[in-house]
Amino acid sequence: MATVSTADPARRRARVQRQKPRPTWFKPAMVAGGASTAVLALAGTFALAAHFGWFDHAGERIRSALIDLSARSGLIVRNVYSEGREATRRADLLRAIGVEVGDPILAVDPEAIKRRVEGLAWVERADVVRLWPDTVVVRLSERRPIGLWQRPDRHVLIDSLGREIEGGIPQGMESLLILVGDGAPEHARALLALLSTDADLMRQIRAATWVGGRRWDLLLKNGMTVRFPEGDDARAWARLVRYVREERLLEKAVVAVDLRQADRTVVRLAPEAVDPEKAGGGA
Repeated sequence: MATVSTADPARRRARVQRQKPRPTWFKPAMVAGGASTAVLALAGTFALAAHFGWFDHAGERIRSALIDLSARSGLIVRNVYSEGREATRRADLLRAIGVEVGDPILAVDPEAIKRRVEGLAWVERADVVRLWPDTVVVRLSERRPIGLWQRPDRHVLIDSLGREIEGGIPQGMESLLILVGDGAPEHARALLALLSTDADLMRQIRAATWVGGRRWDLLLKNGMTVRFPEGDDARAWARLVRYVREERLLEKAVVAVDLRQADRTVVRLAPEAVDPEKAGGGA
């Protein structure tokens, strides 16, 4: 059954008349909101046109006019954020982004920014997004340094893929493992993955030399050299770990350990361990 209001029409009119008037800002806000919505709709059309290459000379004029309209409507950059930055210098990143507060956000080209940021020495990958209406976010994945490759004139940083990281060695990275020999950077990742299985012993290793393009020699911080065999790093490392743990190898006067033969270990002692008189320079 339909229901009909029995309220007196005069009373209904009174209730309508008692409603509060809209605030003075209401109409301008609605106009501005409508303008921004219209600009955003145009921006979507603009983005599609740019993606499919529909712009010609006249289209470029339309593009410029649209960007100008969007800026006057308030669609400007107010925030620029970065995520994942550690080794990359802030000034270098800002220069590569090339966006300033107050720029029209419609003029921001995420792909162009991505290319510039990925050209920085420490950046492996970058993702750039515009968050409407006023924010640009740049997310970085930086290269991971694993060692210092010894060149004839200097040390250079090497990443996990064996590539040089240009721009010098930041403070705090001078203690990374030193890699020696042609081809050492390309083979270092597998070696470091193996050494990391015993972090305590790994911290005692100062350098690793790639010998003859075939195998590794390790130099420990106490001066001991450990010779690995060709193609059997895992077994050699397990033997070394066992000697250090069970035989207290690092506490003995050993200058070299040769693990190149599977059935025997050759140990060379320091001269003073062989001839005690040499420890004091002789009688």
